[in-house]
Amino acid sequence: MSDAVLLQADDGSALEELILRYQEARAALDEAQEEVDKIRRVILLRASNEAIAQNATRADIKSRYGNYLVSWTTRKVVDTKRLKAEKPEVWESYAKETGSWQFRAARNG
Repeated sequence: MSDAVLLQADDGSALEELILRYQEARAALDEAQEEVDKIRRVILLRASNEAIAQNATRADIKSRYGNYLVSWTTRKVVDTKRLKAEKPEVWESYAKETGSWQFRAARNG
C-alpha cells in the first residue's frame, strides 16, 4: 500500500466546494466554542465558589432554561509517561495500538 494519494481540488469542483464549506463552518464552530467555553468557565467558577463557601461538593443550578449540576469529582489515572520510563516491559505488555483516519489542514508549502 502506498503512503499517500494526491487529490487535487480543482477550481469549481465538488471537493473544492466541500473544503470551502468546511473552512467556513469550522471558523463559525471555533468562534461559538470559544463563547461556550467562556460562559461555562464563569458558571463553573460561580457555582463552585458558592459550593465551597457552603462546604459542599455539589451545586444544583435550577433555571427556566434548564437544570445543571456542578460537582467536585476525583479519579485515578495511570501516569503512562512515568510507567513507560520506569517499567517499559509492563507498559509494553498493556500498550494497545489503535488507528483511525484523520482529517486536518496541511501546512502550506
